[in-house]
Amino acid sequence: MRPPDHHHRRAHGLFRLGSRWRGRRARGGPEAPQGRRRLRQDRGQRRLDAHVRPEPRVVHRRRARGHDRRGAPPRHAHRPAESVQNCLDAGVDMIIHCIFNEADGTYRFRPDLVERLVAAKAWVNPTLYVMKAGIDRLREAREREGRLTPDLVAQLEQSQRALDVRVDAVRQMTEAGVRMTAGSDSPWGWYAPGEFVHEIHMLARAGLSYADAIVAGTSGAAESIGVGALAGRLLPGRPADVLVVRGDPTGDIAALWDVLDVYQAGRRIERGLSDS
Repeated sequence: MRPPDHHHRRAHGLFRLGSRWRGRRARGGPEAPQGRRRLRQDRGQRRLDAHVRPEPRVVHRRRARGHDRRGAPPRHAHRPAESVQNCLDAGVDMIIHCIFNEADGTYRFRPDLVERLVAAKAWVNPTLYVMKAGIDRLREAREREGRLTPDLVAQLEQSQRALDVRVDAVRQMTEAGVRMTAGSDSPWGWYAPGEFVHEIHMLARAGLSYADAIVAGTSGAAESIGVGALAGRLLPGRPADVLVVRGDPTGDIAALWDVLDVYQAGRRIERGLSDS
């Protein structure tokens, strides 16, 4: 086991190197530092899973440490909905996942927490595509292997229903005025690097206009981690990070896949692709 202060020391080292933000879990998720643990086999590797529910004052103390180091630390709120409440009680700036499940796993939309999200002007990063990628690609892989069993089909259908509920929750939160940002929860599992467009598309599926979904993945993403004054928009004096595509993605989101050029800090990136 790692010592209790391991993650704090690692985070402090990253801040000394110039890191501007970090994320912590308000409850649950893999590799949480305390709580009920279980080892499980996960794609051939042993992984430590844990479920933890810090007191709001603990979340607040960790948040204060992050702000002292110029970070606006987001929190991963998996479940239950109490984790979202803990984040709001502690004044967290951005909540990742923001799932309104109860302790017994049942789902109940929480208008009271949504009102608090709006009042706090907190950002929500719902990470919708990581779930869809798992559903679609696991089904495709098992079909190719001839191992798509009735039990697995039932599990995938249950996961799809859970995803539909989350998409509807994002729609309701957006209609209520909650600020959405697009984020991948980091590419892992079935979610391959380079597929961030899917995340933007999922926000559009949840009711955002194509233009608003694109903003959620650019300027909204920058503002949600406290660097909105430095990145996220094309303005004089800022780094010219530009994605050039054919077509108009505000009319057809699929145009984001048809990339002509990429510029980083004003310099064209040679991607090793032919023009054909």
